[in-house]
Amino acid sequence: MAELTLELRQLEQLRDDFAATEQQYNQALLYTIKDLNRWLTSQVIKEVKKKYPLKLKEIKRRLFGRAKVFNHEAVSWLWLGVRGMNANIFGRAVQTQQGVYLPSIKKLIPGAFIANGKIWQRKSRSRMPIMTPTVELDFDGLLDKYSVLAEKKFYHILDDKLRSTTQR
Repeated sequence: MAELTLELRQLEQLRDDFAATEQQYNQALLYTIKDLNRWLTSQVIKEVKKKYPLKLKEIKRRLFGRAKVFNHEAVSWLWLGVRGMNANIFGRAVQTQQGVYLPSIKKLIPGAFIANGKIWQRKSRSRMPIMTPTVELDFDGLLDKYSVLAEKKFYHILDDKLRSTTQR
């Protein structure tokens, strides 16, 4: 599971510098967290597309993000489902003696076969039942390089939002 934690300091000082009310501060904080969550989502999509040849629709189906403010503490979740993905979504497959090879991700699914243009795998040694095989993907370290960028972006967005709400 990829996790990104930001240690944010000087938020109260920033609030006092702009003389923002409690409501203005909470509104700016929520906007900032939502915007940061959108930015991180786009970065995750770019990274996953670089690493795996997936369609955008397949990546977005596995992304889930929320942003909330609880007791002056901003919390943002960005969840990326890493459960096994259907092997049929990875494009062209090659039947080999050992199973089916997916050249796009360089993985071999042992014992699998191609029938009617789809990849199948037997559940046991018997002829039936068959299932669609899944491929496990590795997303460890996906957010590591974004910790410094995310912190800078957080302060930049919060500064802009506090400036715009207090100068009205």
